[in-house]
Amino acid sequence: MFGRKIYAIGGSEEAAERIGIRVRHVKVMIYVLAGAIAGLAGMTHVTLSRMANPFDLVGMELNVIAAVVLGGARITGGYGTVTGTLLGVFVITMINTTLLMAGVPSYWQKVVIGGLIIVGTGLPIVIERLSRHRERISRSLSA
Repeated sequence: MFGRKIYAIGGSEEAAERIGIRVRHVKVMIYVLAGAIAGLAGMTHVTLSRMANPFDLVGMELNVIAAVVLGGARITGGYGTVTGTLLGVFVITMINTTLLMAGVPSYWQKVVIGGLIIVGTGLPIVIERLSRHRERISRSLSA
C-alpha cells in the first residue's frame, strides 16, 4: 500500500489528498526511507573500500537521472517501474563501458549521457502529442 500511495502522490498530490492519503506523512516516510537507504549504501561503500571519502560518487548524478529516465520514469512523476530503472542502469553502464573502452574522453561521455536524457524526456512528449493529434484528426473526420 505504501508504494501505491507514493505512486498516487507522484501522479497528483491534490488527487491523492482528496482520496484520503495523508500526503505530508507519506512524504516524511519517503525521506526517512531514502535517508536510511543512503546510510546503508554509505556503510556498504565504506566497508568495501575500507575508507570514507564523501566525494567518491560526486558527478554520478547525471548517470542516475539518465538511468531513471531511460528506464521509463517521467521526471514530472507518477510513472515508472523498478524493472525499467534497472534496465536503464544496465543501458547506461553498457554505454559508459563501451565509450571508455573505445577511448572516448570523459567529457564526451557526459555529452552522450546528456543527449540520452534529452531524448528520453523528449520522446515521450513527442509521442503523446502525436497521439493527441491523431485523435483530433480522427474525431474531425468522423464528425
